Amino acid sequence: CLARQDRSRELILPNSRWTFLSQTMLALDVKRTTKLSLAKTLTKLATECMEKYTDTPEFVEKFDGFRERMRSAGIAATGGGAAECRQVMFEYAKLASIAAHRLRGASLSNAKLKFSWSDSFLEEAPIAYSDFAYERVSALYCAAASISFLATHEDRGTVQGIKAACNGFQQCAAVLDAVAEEVTCRRGRADCRGRADCCSPAGC
Repeated sequence: CLARQDRSRELILPNSRWTFLSQTMLALDVKRTTKLSLAKTLTKLATECMEKYTDTPEFVEKFDGFRERMRSAGIAATGGGAAECRQVMFEYAKLASIAAHRLRGASLSNAKLKFSWSDSFLEEAPIAYSDFAYERVSALYCAAASISFLATHEDRGTVQGIKAACNGFQQCAAVLDAVAEEVTCRRGRADCRGRADCCSPAGC
């Protein structure tokens, strides 16, 4: 899902006779998700679980509030916005994992709770699943998109800038590998590798 291309100016490395013209760096765009009110639903689901947690009200409030913060986060025209988006997406992905563990055994489908996300290109065709894993990998994908955006905005006119950009793209690739592995393990099918919207319990 390569949403943008950033063509840099002419790049001349110090102490080198090589000149790189129109070097192309690729960036991802974030996925979009719809607004959800989770507090009442998650609180009810918690009562269906065999294992109870005394801090469930606090966790539900934090998860619900953080989802709205995550939903409003995006890649702005500045690197600061993308850095914040990266942090928020990673934190929310962690909370989604905790929620999946705490609410194991509860049926999101019966509660009619679906997490809906739009693809980077096809925002008019959102995909929704009743699965915390789908929520988690979608957030991780957005974290990877934020990292790639930051990488394209490094100063590639310097050696340090090139190293920072390369490091950013390597981090992005590592996150996408983790997403692909989680999705593939979830579905047990190799043909969905690299597509975060494939993570569906129906596909298992």
